[in-house]
Amino acid sequence: MGWEFRRVRESLGRIPWESRKVGKFQVEFWELSFHFRAYGDLDPQELDSSWEFLNSQIISREKSELRRLQRCFRTFQSVAFPSFIPEPPEQEQLEKNSQLRELLWEYFQRDPTESEEDEEEKNPGIPPDQEEEIRAEIRKFLAAYPEEEFSGRAVARIFHGIGSPRFPARIFGRDRRFWRRLLPLEFRSLSRLASQEILAWR
Repeated sequence: MGWEFRRVRESLGRIPWESRKVGKFQVEFWELSFHFRAYGDLDPQELDSSWEFLNSQIISREKSELRRLQRCFRTFQSVAFPSFIPEPPEQEQLEKNSQLRELLWEYFQRDPTESEEDEEEKNPGIPPDQEEEIRAEIRKFLAAYPEEEFSGRAVARIFHGIGSPRFPARIFGRDRRFWRRLLPLEFRSLSRLASQEILAWR
């Protein structure tokens, strides 16, 4: 609402006790809260930096949750009976149930911060026979905007048709030579190539 929290709280605290007692209104302070100020005068570069940070956190969380799902799938798959067995023997069912309980126990006892690099999803990357062509496209883009200071991710976003505060879609989207030009390519690999070409360009 645009109110200054400290002043509002002080004003409410100064209300005479008599006014509270006659039942006109009641003011209570009984629950803790957090108050912070978020300044809205960030320049485009600062906005882009904030976007990069938030996006990296989202991607990290998505990867973590995906690995958990993949681990769950492998766990259940390891104890599942083949579909062509209509009714497994009771002894086998008991063994599978016991095995599943052990796997689930290990799953929930596992440290969530434990490294899972070995379970990282495979990165399809860019085919080697297309790499030089992609690099040429990136160099052409950098030559078209020599005054701009791009990061590898910023270049990849433009080639994927993703705007940002510093490089908005309403401006860069007009240049159809590059906007969404490389949309089928995997984003991280494209970002990596763009970062290499930016360093070489400088």
